[in-house]
Amino acid sequence: MSIPGIPNIDPKITITRDDAVNLLLSAMAMEQLSLTQILAVEGDKIKFALGTLPGAGYESEVTMDELMTIDTSVKETLNTAIRLEMLLQSRLETLLQLPERSEERGPVKLFSGVVETGPSEEDEEEEIHIAREDFGASELEPVMAINGFGANTRGAILRVVKEGIPIPLSDNQVLQGIFTDEEHTAFTVPVDGNYLITYVIQFTEPLPIHARIMINEEPYIPTVIASSGEQFSFTNTVLASLAAGDEIALQVYGFDGEAVLQTGAGATLTIVKL
Repeated sequence: MSIPGIPNIDPKITITRDDAVNLLLSAMAMEQLSLTQILAVEGDKIKFALGTLPGAGYESEVTMDELMTIDTSVKETLNTAIRLEMLLQSRLETLLQLPERSEERGPVKLFSGVVETGPSEEDEEEEIHIAREDFGASELEPVMAINGFGANTRGAILRVVKEGIPIPLSDNQVLQGIFTDEEHTAFTVPVDGNYLITYVIQFTEPLPIHARIMINEEPYIPTVIASSGEQFSFTNTVLASLAAGDEIALQVYGFDGEAVLQTGAGATLTIVKL
């Protein structure tokens, strides 16, 4: 009997360094979306057991032992999700710390498991100097990466009108090169480029409400989530080409009344320049 062998296949993939970074960021964003959906399903599992799931139409007869079993199952899922979130954060921080290149190295060629790079001079870190004159400062500041994060974690009560209101995101802010206004509702990007934008909104109860990203007070259509029924969780990730000075805001609309955000990850907004 002969020893099994691998066919002689020589796959060749040619991508630039920027392409590789963008692909990694997109992959991490998709993982984040998957985790969000998993957590939403776990919440629905508890509501189904308690008979509070919207549209269920029945009274729960679950026993205490069954509730404890469900609690253990949800806890295990949450522990796994937390570990994955920590891994995602570590990968994102590592990726954002990659130095800028002063010159393009050329395409990266993957050939038979060997990574080769095009000819170039020695790699050097290149600082991005951002003029902050339009934002109240006259000096130039060196920034190695441009990204921003803001959240609303306090279970805020939003008084929503159909025309829409921005969600304040003043908690746990991480701003590097991105600026926010005094109300913490508008985030301004400092330079032209492509940006990865991700938002999550979670209410305490389903509502006939919609969500979207506003850019310079205009809806960015790919971010619109306008459900036909009631919904309590919204999440979306897009790539947007922005100009220096563009303002980004997270908004809810299409509803008149009070909407209560969940405590913790009630609302989050992440902006990363690619």
